[in-house]
Amino acid sequence: MNAALLPAFADPVLQSQQVFRQTLTALAEPACWRKLSSALHLPQPLTPPLGALLLALCDRETPLWLDAVCRTEDVLAWLRFHIACPITSDPAEAAFAVVCD
Repeated sequence: MNAALLPAFADPVLQSQQVFRQTLTALAEPACWRKLSSALHLPQPLTPPLGALLLALCDRETPLWLDAVCRTEDVLAWLRFHIACPITSDPAEAAFAVVCD
């Protein structure tokens, strides 16, 4: 199967809101471990929690920087299809950075 077509959230609005709330709770209580629940199928090396965060926090106006390990054709295709966020090669221009290595 084409990596871009791997399914994302079944209910994008509800699940994005849930992930966003879980993220805010985790940031508000940094000493407490939180499990970010998500059942996503993603291209390697992305993990379901990382994919859920990207789906909830990134959009067409959110520049994203990926390290060399994450910058695979499958990951780029998945991001373009589901989020359409701009991928920058300059980390200083990015709103978020994904570091897999």
